[in-house]
Amino acid sequence: MVQIEREQTPPRLGLYGFEFLAIVLSGVVDQHRNALLLILDLFDRGAQRGNIQQVAVNEGRAGAVRDFNRGRGIVAPASTFRGFIMGTEISWIFEAAVKPDAVDEYSALAREITADNQSTEPGQQALEWFLDGQDIHIYERYQDSAAALAHVQRFVEHFAARFLDLCTPTRMSVYGQPADDLKVALTDFRPRYLGPLAGYARGDRVAS
Repeated sequence: MVQIEREQTPPRLGLYGFEFLAIVLSGVVDQHRNALLLILDLFDRGAQRGNIQQVAVNEGRAGAVRDFNRGRGIVAPASTFRGFIMGTEISWIFEAAVKPDAVDEYSALAREITADNQSTEPGQQALEWFLDGQDIHIYERYQDSAAALAHVQRFVEHFAARFLDLCTPTRMSVYGQPADDLKVALTDFRPRYLGPLAGYARGDRVAS
């Protein structure tokens, strides 16, 4: 009786196989960083189809991609975080001139707004105020347009009148790709919009 051998199909190493292989290699031969980066670049290409990169977008932070290599000294290719850096985040710098006799009152209002936002706006990832004499710069970052819009609506309702009594806005620069409804809400501040060009992020960018 003649036995016919069937050709064995070699197992395919899919997207998650590459991820697992990266974990193993990083623990055993951490010094071969270039090889690991090549592997990470390979599974990043698979992420273009909506896997790991989309997780990073949904989580709103690069940590969703970096969790598996945290603490191992591996820096994934910048393209891995494309959805995070050039995706949904919106940030801006608001500049104003505080009225000469209102610096103390303005500073108290800044602390009040900061405390309020921290407790009620989980979508606001950063809020920082910088003062030089009467010149104020406010840096704000949001996980997406919806979070930024919610902030603007709350600000207008609760703080805008007092805020504008104490300072004169001079410029607002918005970074990212805001949705149309956010642009409408910002119209009175006459912002300029700057779209993404290039960049990277070191570590997690989520404020503690």
